[in-house]
Amino acid sequence: MNHDMIFFKERISLLLVVPLCFGLIAGCSSIQDKDYSEVDLQGKIVEVNVEKRMMLVDDQSDGQVWVDMSDLNDEMERLHSPLEVNIWLNESTTDNTSAIGKAERIDVIK
Repeated sequence: MNHDMIFFKERISLLLVVPLCFGLIAGCSSIQDKDYSEVDLQGKIVEVNVEKRMMLVDDQSDGQVWVDMSDLNDEMERLHSPLEVNIWLNESTTDNTSAIGKAERIDVIK
């Protein structure tokens, strides 16, 4: 009877751990899979402020938007006016005077 209890406890533990592992794997993969098919901003660089790690982009639909590049490590050296860029944002805020977005990825078009 004692062997049956040990066998039963091992099975219960296995039944609890396996779904937990699958949930972790599924959760982690969905966090990393960002859809880059939809561009948030597309336009020409108007100004780059290296000290503040900001860039002013003249977006085709939203007009001039300040982009915060503090999360990007080596992007500043290769960006200058009048390059055309595609930008994907982590987050964006708009108030009555300006729009500011936090860049997640920047691709130079030309």
